[in-house]
Amino acid sequence: MDKAKKQDNAQQSDEEKQSDEKKQSDEEKQLEKAKQLAKAKRLDKKKINEIRKTLSSNCRIIKVENEQIYIASWNSIKKNTPINSYIIDKLINKFLYTKFLPCQSTTLEYTLLYKNGSNSILNGDMYIEAPTGLGKTLCYVIPILDYYLSQNDNTFFCVILTPTEELVKQVTKVITMFDIKNLIISTIKPKTYNTNMCFDEINNENDFYKSHVNTNEQRFEQKNILITTTTKFEMLFYSNQNIFKKLKYLIIDEVDSILNMDFVNINIVVNALTKLVQQTENNIKYSSTSNNSYSNATDSNLLYKPKHFLQKILLSATICKVSNKLLSLNLYRPIFFYYILNYARNYEFYLHVLKKSDKLCNLIHLIQKTSPNGDKNILIFCNTEETVHFLFRFLTVYFSHVEKKLLQN
Repeated sequence: MDKAKKQDNAQQSDEEKQSDEKKQSDEEKQLEKAKQLAKAKRLDKKKINEIRKTLSSNCRIIKVENEQIYIASWNSIKKNTPINSYIIDKLINKFLYTKFLPCQSTTLEYTLLYKNGSNSILNGDMYIEAPTGLGKTLCYVIPILDYYLSQNDNTFFCVILTPTEELVKQVTKVITMFDIKNLIISTIKPKTYNTNMCFDEINNENDFYKSHVNTNEQRFEQKNILITTTTKFEMLFYSNQNIFKKLKYLIIDEVDSILNMDFVNINIVVNALTKLVQQTENNIKYSSTSNNSYSNATDSNLLYKPKHFLQKILLSATICKVSNKLLSLNLYRPIFFYYILNYARNYEFYLHVLKKSDKLCNLIHLIQKTSPNGDKNILIFCNTEETVHFLFRFLTVYFSHVEKKLLQN
């Protein structure tokens, strides 16, 4: 009896111990969760203060939550902002996507509103700040293509600006993957650059036709989307403003890189383009005494809520870092979308090299230290194409020589 009693007591003691351990584990989990929530709140508060101080106190601020909506379910969930069924089908069957990423799930609800005009109070120009690789391109490609399909607008309605030709090619490739019938996507290949610039070669990526007309305006009447770099667009715009009178979308991708270019003043171009579209679409007459004043009170009311406005979407991973350069932009009811990662995506550190000649030695050392067995992929960014070619040749020769010596030993 005593032995059985002891066994029962031991079993009871083990059960109590397990119960205590489970209770302690649950408490630790709750504590950790509370810490994460507190940290997230601090980061949100810090980010909102940063936006308010550096960008605009009147800007609507929306956090991108970690919500991923199934693409096939979008139209049943977001009934006020449906996506054309053709686009849904391509995303699922050609891109092989099943869900919208958090950045897309949040921003699309707003970017898709433009096809309905400015009737919605949610409408406005947009900043989208999210880390690289989280689907920012589709945040503007989907609403642009949805607008084209829903409005059956076969005019020139969209300009997409990027800092580099490489990004022009990437964006063009994404749009052409949708295989939208009769949509004509163009880039610009000017033969000469001068003040009275005439683009005598327009490159049509889809090869639907070859233009033989004599004027830029006639050429662009037969285009739908122009994708180009800011340098080319700036030179084209000032000589051919009539082309852009009825523009609907202006997308500026990697806006931080564009603003850091000394030879491009994108703010002046954007403001001039905004004013041009507002004047054309809303019949606003500007006073001769000031660029920003209006001839009567009615026109002033139209500026506050114009019937038509140029939808501007600015995207970058670090918009707040260049916010001081964005203050002069004329934006309509601006919205700022931000996304904070809740996990460490990558590590960032800086290596200061005193002599330019020491860069290669430090780079080789860094590569060997990062991937001593050669089993890791490393991506190296350079500031010019010339540097890319040089570095490729140098590293190819260097590591071929190292490999040869290892084999000999």
